[in-house]
Formats: sequence, structure tokens, C-alpha cells
Amino acid sequence: MKTATTNRERIERAVEPLIRRGFIVKQTLESPEAFGNARVVLASPSYYVRVTSDRGQIFIGIRRDSDEKWFDLGELLTLVGLRARAGPFGSAEDAVKDLEEYEEVIVRVLSTDNLRAGLVTRR
Repeated sequence: MKTATTNRERIERAVEPLIRRGFIVKQTLESPEAFGNARVVLASPSYYVRVTSDRGQIFIGIRRDSDEKWFDLGELLTLVGLRARAGPFGSAEDAVKDLEEYEEVIVRVLSTDNLRAGLVTRR
């Protein structure tokens, strides 16, 4: 009998390209009793990535190592005109593809104070 894939497993599968590139898994959380919510936090030399499945919706948070505040990737891409609207991603795979495609822009925004000031922080 085949068991259902959990949200944590879906996220872990989606971030495999990042791990192959040298990102390190810093934290994995799963709350099966809370709609299967899950979170995986990864670190690169330049920034941290937090992939969250909240009630089945996928969000990506990003921050510099020196920051405590997280910024929503969808909002960052909207701010710089690379996404039509902020909000959840269709899947963890879609979110990771956007992260990889726009990584240079992401690093630039995270390292530029006046650009970071336009972003909403997340817990």
C-alpha cells in the first residue's frame, strides 16, 4: 500500500536542487495535526531560505544571515517588477525555480538597504 506524500516531503524534494548547489538544511518542522503544515529552512553563504507549506499554500521567506526578519519572495519579486502579484506559489517546485532564476536580483535586494525598506517583514 502506497502512503500519501507529506507537505514536508514535497518541500524536501523541491529543494534538492538547492542542496546540490551547496545550501545546507538548518531546520525541518512538520505539524501533521495542523493541516500538515511544514517548514524547511536552508542556508547558503549569501542568504537563508525558508520554504513553508501553510494549509497547503507555499510561501518562501528569505533573509540575510545577519538579519532576524524574513522577507516574502513573492513580494520581493513583485516589488522589482518580476512577478505580477505577491502571494503564495503554486507549488514548492515553482517557488524554487523562481528563487534560482532570480537569485542575482534577490541577493542585490537583500544587500541594498533602500530596496529592503520596501519589503514587508514576516515572522
